[in-house]
Amino acid sequence: MRIDKDTLKISGITAATLLAASLLLTWKRKQQDKLASRILEELQKETNPGSAGLSASEAFDIHYKDKVQKDVGGKIIVLTQDAAKRYAKEIQDAWGIFNDDENQIYAVLRKLKDKVQVSQVSRAYNDGNLIDVFYDRLSSSEIKKVLEIVNSKPAYRRP
Repeated sequence: MRIDKDTLKISGITAATLLAASLLLTWKRKQQDKLASRILEELQKETNPGSAGLSASEAFDIHYKDKVQKDVGGKIIVLTQDAAKRYAKEIQDAWGIFNDDENQIYAVLRKLKDKVQVSQVSRAYNDGNLIDVFYDRLSSSEIKKVLEIVNSKPAYRRP
């Protein structure tokens, strides 16, 4: 049985089209899931303000350090940019293909001394919004653990 060039071209185009359609549908489904997650989070804030989650934690606001410096009107202890990038890379390195190392994420967050430093690491994180990444990669119990670690920290420290 001999397959001619036209049949191969049609088969290749069909396979490429199916792959592209599959990737597009997967991407759209993820976008819809993110939107649904945000909507549910907003509803949860309205119905139960005490459990607003990561987005309610000021520590993950990338401008938190600047706000604190402005409000306090003085010097506060901050991380160097290199240190913040190093911690952000440690979080990035915790993500695996099949399994994430949540304990490494907890360890990084425990190393940080206050919410200003958490904000600096969140700002230095290059692979998207750290809150969104946590919601995408961590379970609700793991997010609760992250919040327990971060919420136990002081807002800032003075030299």
